[in-house]
Amino acid sequence: MGAGTPEPAQCDELRFAECKVCGARYGVALGRTCQQCWVVSQAIGGKQYLSLTWPGLNEGKMPPAKAVCARASMPKGRNEGVGGELGRETKRWRLLGGDAYWVDAGSKQYLPHTTTAARPLWPGSRQAAHGPFAEAMMSTETLPNMRLYQFGYCTIFAKDVSPVELLTRAAGAPAQPIALSRAEAETITMLGEDLTEDDLPDLDADALEEAGLLAAGSTLLRAGTYGGWSFVIEPESTYLAADEILAAISHGTAALSLRESESGSSWIAYAENGDLLSSFDPLYPDTDYGTNPHRLAQLTGYREAVSTGERAEAFVNAAHAIQQALLCAVPAAADADRILAIGIADGN
Repeated sequence: MGAGTPEPAQCDELRFAECKVCGARYGVALGRTCQQCWVVSQAIGGKQYLSLTWPGLNEGKMPPAKAVCARASMPKGRNEGVGGELGRETKRWRLLGGDAYWVDAGSKQYLPHTTTAARPLWPGSRQAAHGPFAEAMMSTETLPNMRLYQFGYCTIFAKDVSPVELLTRAAGAPAQPIALSRAEAETITMLGEDLTEDDLPDLDADALEEAGLLAAGSTLLRAGTYGGWSFVIEPESTYLAADEILAAISHGTAALSLRESESGSSWIAYAENGDLLSSFDPLYPDTDYGTNPHRLAQLTGYREAVSTGERAEAFVNAAHAIQQALLCAVPAAADADRILAIGIADGN
């Protein structure tokens, strides 16, 4: 058991023995041969938070790609709750043999009184029921992805625009950013108005205030650069999802918007020089609300990637094809360290 795992604790494996892609199907005979993880409890600002960790996490290491299952300590109630909920939801959603599904084992672990849920893998939702363990955790090769932003995100990539200019265009006003790591941004988002100087002792409170990050209800945006493109990412909220934001960012250049929600819905949009050329749900690429949908299709060939892949992976396949063709594929680690951040008061 992990030393910080809340009591009473249990140990169990993922994926479940009942599913067709359990560890046994990949030659695992004993749970102890699975990738070892544990859940730890930590007090931040007087509140208790749960997080998943594994050997090497603090050094930025991921579980090995060859791992086909994971075993972790966890609170007893969470473990038994997932199993029971999975059984109930299997009946409610009428899952049949061979149907795919993913399990949200309380991903909102830092929020009190959350529940666990098994959800069917409707087209467009994230896939966690196929392939080896590395696939189940989602690819960490490119930004963005739902493993890093579990509750959804919207990311805009802009060509030949600096991160400061990108934030200025997104905010509609000159930006006064401060550098924040992903972890520091998550702390600000989680604690909100309860944030104190002790929670982020390495950051200047006045600088946070000037950047708009301490305003009640503010939307947090972080921007970085990689290659010839800059990117701005917004967790959870939908400020960046507005068409006018993408259009404003694209003036004099090209801009791509990728977004996914916690519910599994997704959207892709592309603009050039203020004109929204393409805007569509990857599940229905023929229904495009842009002014010139053929432009993105011709530039990237994403339609072939969608049509030849699994329908449930339409967003992943389309986004991958588009990012590779536009040369805006950014490593997921690019926003782990400190990059520029601002807050948008009341989301505008």
